[in-house]
Amino acid sequence: MIRIAIAVSGLLLLAACGGGGGEQPPLEDQQSRIARLRGLADARCTCLMTDATDKRCSIDYDDARKGLTVTPMPPLDFAVTTQGSCFTELDGQCATEGYYLRGGDPEARICSQGDAIAINDLYENTIKQSGRIAADAAAKKRIKDVRAAWRAR
Repeated sequence: MIRIAIAVSGLLLLAACGGGGGEQPPLEDQQSRIARLRGLADARCTCLMTDATDKRCSIDYDDARKGLTVTPMPPLDFAVTTQGSCFTELDGQCATEGYYLRGGDPEARICSQGDAIAINDLYENTIKQSGRIAADAAAKKRIKDVRAAWRAR
């Protein structure tokens, strides 16, 4: 009788600790989790550059964000700004979801920080020489060209 009680107690203890019913997933540290979120945000952005209406682009990223408190990433004070999310549980760290022309269509996003910097430089140089209307037109054209080149890959 004592053996049965010990065996039952052991099984209950094992079940309470999550053992015996399969392996528990390892806990993900904060840096690994934000790195994974950033990778998924990048993948989502490149997918949306191909087809902005494809809901499948966001599934993995949205699943990874579940249970996190999400706030919008503050915009950069540049002509080309960011779109992204910050996560309270990850010390406020953020994942960039794309770049777009401030005042333009956020759906006309680009995904590369290098492209964003180059387009911002183009904008700043053009506005000095030709004004805001010309700078907007030049930046929109370059964004369109970057997106077309990316789709052609």
